[in-house]
Amino acid sequence: MDMGKKIGVFTWWDNANYGGFLQALATQEYLKKLGHQPEFIRLTDKFLYYRKGRKEWLKFVLYQILFGFPLQTCLRYLNTHQIISRLLNASPFAFAHNNLKQKELARYDLLLCGSDQIWNPLYCKQGEYLLNDTPEEIPKISYASSVAVKNIPLDLQQLYKNALPKFKAISVREKAGADVLSVFFPKSIEWVVDPTLLLTAKEWKNILQIKEKKSDHIVVYLLSENVDTFLKLIPLVKHTRKKIHLYTEHSVRLKIPGGNKNWNCFIKNIKWCLFLLFSPRVKILKYASAKKFVTDICNASMVLSDSFHAMMFSVIFEKNIKIFIPPERENMKSRIKDFCEQTDGKNIVVTDFSGDVFDIPGSFSKEKMEKWKQMSSEWLKLQLEES
Repeated sequence: MDMGKKIGVFTWWDNANYGGFLQALATQEYLKKLGHQPEFIRLTDKFLYYRKGRKEWLKFVLYQILFGFPLQTCLRYLNTHQIISRLLNASPFAFAHNNLKQKELARYDLLLCGSDQIWNPLYCKQGEYLLNDTPEEIPKISYASSVAVKNIPLDLQQLYKNALPKFKAISVREKAGADVLSVFFPKSIEWVVDPTLLLTAKEWKNILQIKEKKSDHIVVYLLSENVDTFLKLIPLVKHTRKKIHLYTEHSVRLKIPGGNKNWNCFIKNIKWCLFLLFSPRVKILKYASAKKFVTDICNASMVLSDSFHAMMFSVIFEKNIKIFIPPERENMKSRIKDFCEQTDGKNIVVTDFSGDVFDIPGSFSKEKMEKWKQMSSEWLKLQLEES
């Protein structure tokens, strides 16, 4: 019986970020559906190894608190730990990020990079996700990797120039990413869908064991930590009678500023706190797991977010989605714009959260979406067969 290829996957799978975990899960499940055996590569620059149990998780949380990570982030890690351990298949070995020529990598028939921003120069300065030091005899491909920048900094261009030509094939998540990387890769670079879209709504419900319970609530997921963004929610909450499920890691800072500290920001935080205090229809979910997040989108009537993956799951479950791009998340504008152009997305991006923001439903072309998904699927299948 053909067991398919054993594939070592390099991506951001071991964290509590919803998008990071869910894109990894989608990649794994799709590769398994094709008959392959994926494993996520553990790197030793990570403090935590998931397969070592509750004791290591407690150490990890203590480490995060000591080094300044918000408590709510740690609690989300704890809530996500169970589902990561249950659903994701990690490599039995941990590899040193600066020495990927270890003999244990020979267990893999193929190495796959992606998805998410693993090729963003801000996070790729050591080059481990470019696989420059992996054994040359093991084929390498990329699926939906992202750079999320307009150009590669001069001091890192040589790193990309050395690494990318060693890949058999490269695909990226954003059209702009293909343009940025084309100067370093001699072949054509394919623009493909995010791996979360390779699975159907039914498959996601089965994988995460989602119980459908339709509710007339709005899911608001904000990665922004700018209090001005949160204050924009006030008109929406006042206008609608729907419950608001607010997913955020934003911590309201009420410490009285001194010296040259920003009093204006302090006053805005007070305003936001008072608003929440007298807004019982707003439910804040800071510690929810990825399963809870996806379930909530599945059962919601509408979604408002500044997150790319919130848009992906709104597409999967056919929800009315509105995307707001705050100034500090300007780098995501191109991927939202490109996705909407490719799928004929209309009435998706908004500039404020006014009460009538959902009156005109957002829409995508199902025909164009299915065509793009089919192309992406066939591209990946071909590369896996030929590698």
